[in-house]
Amino acid sequence: MATNDLHFVNYNLKTFWNKITGAYYEAGGDPLYPGNEIEMLLRAVLSIGVAIFADVDAAMLMDTLDGAQGIFLDIYGGKRGCYRIQATPAKTDIRIVFRATGYAKTIPAGTELTADGVVLYHLTEDVEQTGVAQTVETTIECSQAGAFGNALANGTQMQFINGSSAIYSVYTITDAEGGQDEEKDDDYRERIHLYGLAAVTTGPSSVYESAAMAVSTQILDAKALRDDDGEVGIYLILEDGASSASLIAAVESALSPVYKRPLTDHVTAMLATDVAYTLHCKVWYQGNLNLADAITEAKDEYKAWQDNTVGRAFNPDKLTAALYTLGVERVQYQAGDGIDGAGAVYTEIGVRERCVGTITLELVTT
Repeated sequence: MATNDLHFVNYNLKTFWNKITGAYYEAGGDPLYPGNEIEMLLRAVLSIGVAIFADVDAAMLMDTLDGAQGIFLDIYGGKRGCYRIQATPAKTDIRIVFRATGYAKTIPAGTELTADGVVLYHLTEDVEQTGVAQTVETTIECSQAGAFGNALANGTQMQFINGSSAIYSVYTITDAEGGQDEEKDDDYRERIHLYGLAAVTTGPSSVYESAAMAVSTQILDAKALRDDDGEVGIYLILEDGASSASLIAAVESALSPVYKRPLTDHVTAMLATDVAYTLHCKVWYQGNLNLADAITEAKDEYKAWQDNTVGRAFNPDKLTAALYTLGVERVQYQAGDGIDGAGAVYTEIGVRERCVGTITLELVTT
């Protein structure tokens, strides 16, 4: 049963109105006519009653895994010991070059800097200015949590919001990393489904995978495989721009505690091996702007499905089927498409690999 078909309380307007008017007539009430003050009063009572029952139904639905959303999903997961992955801010290291001023000063932690005047970062610790020419290296953190803070690249020039003549230059000396977005409802809901496995020690592949996925929202997929006797390999797919080194270390750390990992296992995390493909998809359709947008959306959905699962076979037939379902007239691929130019045909890949490629649409109106 779909969630939107599930109701714990019946609050159908027509049913309620029939019951209210039925009770009114049974009590000896006069005939009701539209605009009659008694009819208007009963309509008001109906409105209040339906709203109350709808609220009760919604509250009960929010206590189900499939129906819960937002804070209610947090409550549902919290009662089971599975908590939403929170957004975290990005961090990076900077180098501050001071001119000689002749007097000492402390720049306190929390002092804000920016590269573009929009995204703000702040010092994570006090910086001591001695009054002589000096160079100081320290760490800054994005003032807002989220993956967008990772966009600050090594060598970016920064400036303090409240400038100082003592500062000659400020620039980053590492790429910003560590910022991640809050886990989305659908991803969190799926992880709650799997959390019962992660609540016990690891061993089966699904338990390792569940624990790895809980490390960060930037991990799109994790596949646990037996590489050798006692050797467990965790193969990851990460969001574009995510720091592979830090996330791999975090996964290995999460799966290695003695209370989590069997004594016989040694766990190693690594990125899945990329298998490149190309598709040049020529689509004939009736020149409808909405259909053109739907074709592009179908292409994007297929790419996310194809690229973000370890070991998933290359299957352009799924894209073809989705396009024909939309009502296009014809779909054609080019010679040389697919993996290593083998064509747009179903192709198995290794269990430690993932497909990743480019899809080009050519839309032809008929």
